Amino acid sequence: MLYDVDIAMATLEEFLLQGQSPATSPPKEKLLAKLIDGYIQEIARDKNFMSI
Repeated sequence: MLYDVDIAMATLEEFLLQGQSPATSPPKEKLLAKLIDGYIQEIARDKNFMSI
């Protein structure tokens, strides 16, 4: 399986840039954190994944 880490990073960067504008609600931050955490957990479970 191939993991597109760049898309995860781009999503996080875009979210953080939007956070610089008027108040981002904490629930949205928690949802994004949960999404990214789940993505990382999925990669970590892959026994064939090789980190560099």
